[in-house]
Amino acid sequence: MRFDLTVPLARYVVQHAEELAFPFRRYQIQKVWRGERAQRGRFREFTQCDIDIVGSGTLDLVHDAEVLAAINGVLDQIDLPGFEIRISNRKILGELFRAAGVPLEQAVPGLRVIDKSNRLGVETMWRAMSEAGIPPAVTEAVFRLLEAATLDEARGVLAGTGADPSGVDELAKVIDTAVQLGLPSGRLRIDYSIARGLDYYTGTVCETFVSGHEDWGSICSGGRYDDLASYFSQRAFPGVGVSIGLSRLLDLLVQGSI
Repeated sequence: MRFDLTVPLARYVVQHAEELAFPFRRYQIQKVWRGERAQRGRFREFTQCDIDIVGSGTLDLVHDAEVLAAINGVLDQIDLPGFEIRISNRKILGELFRAAGVPLEQAVPGLRVIDKSNRLGVETMWRAMSEAGIPPAVTEAVFRLLEAATLDEARGVLAGTGADPSGVDELAKVIDTAVQLGLPSGRLRIDYSIARGLDYYTGTVCETFVSGHEDWGSICSGGRYDDLASYFSQRAFPGVGVSIGLSRLLDLLVQGSI
C-alpha cells in the first residue's frame, strides 16, 4: 500500500537513472492509502494524479514554475467557479528557525503548527508553538512573516532576524516565471504559512483551493524535494511535483454544489 506516489518515484528514478533522459517528466494516476480518520474530503483510500519533473545533479527553478503552469492548465479545463494557488518557499521559514538556533527536530513540529495556522486562533497557535519548543522571539517573527503582504516585507522580517533571504528570492523568480508561462497572476497568492506537513520538501511549496470552497481543503498540493532520492542513492536527483487529489475534487464537485 502506497502512502504517496512521490517516494516510489524517487526509487524508480534511482533504479533506472541510466535509461532516463533528464529532466525527466512524468505523470501518474493511481490509488494511495493513509492511516487516518476518514472525514469530508479526507479518505483512507483515494486517487492521486501526480505531475513531477526530476533532474540529475541540478534542477532549474523554471521547472517549479512549469509545474505551477501545469496545475493551471489542468484545472482550467474543469468547470470550477475559480481557484487560487497559494505558494511559498520552505526555505523562508527554515532559515528563520536556523538563524535563531532552533534545531531541526524542533523546527519540524513548528513548521507543522504553522501549516495549520489558518485553522488555528492566535492563542492556540502560540500555545502549540510553545509546546513544540519554539522560543517566543521566533514565534513573534513567524507572526510578522505571516502578516507580510509583499516579498520586500518578508525580506525585512528575515533581515531583522539575520536569516538568509534566498527563499524569498527563489519565490520571486518562480512566480515571475510562472506568469511568463501563462499562469494568470490573479490566481497566485503568496502565503508564508504554506509549509506542507511532509518533511521532504526543501523549496517551493504550494496548495490549491477552489474559490468559495476553501474550507473543503486543498485539491492540489506539492513542492520541491531536492534530497528525496538520497534515501536510495548518493547521487542527487532533485525534483518538483504536485498531486491533484482526484477523490477530494470529485467529492467537492458532487457534494459541494459547484
